[in-house]
Amino acid sequence: MAFRKQQNVSRPGPVRVAVDKVEISAYEGESVAAALLAAGILDFRRDSNGKPRAPFCNMGSCFECLVYVDTADEEHKNPGKNMDLPWVRGCMTPVIRGMKIYTATFIQGCNKNDP
Repeated sequence: MAFRKQQNVSRPGPVRVAVDKVEISAYEGESVAAALLAAGILDFRRDSNGKPRAPFCNMGSCFECLVYVDTADEEHKNPGKNMDLPWVRGCMTPVIRGMKIYTATFIQGCNKNDP
């Protein structure tokens, strides 16, 4: 179950971001990893045995929270075709209104249908 402290906390109003093409509510400035976890998204990628993986350290050391953040550049709109582009550590990347975030699990699922 997702948890986000709500009482006695000062933060800006919520913003909408897309995660794997589904909109979620997040707070600008919180980490992408925290926003995904608070939205109940625990499957950031799959290990070699197909088991889901999620953030472990939340301080940028383990790289378990890698996500793809879509660029504004039209040429790079398909994350499955541009695997070398903006992969970032979710725990170190702040949420910005309108972000488009893709988990590796989503991208790997898209690539299974590619010729």
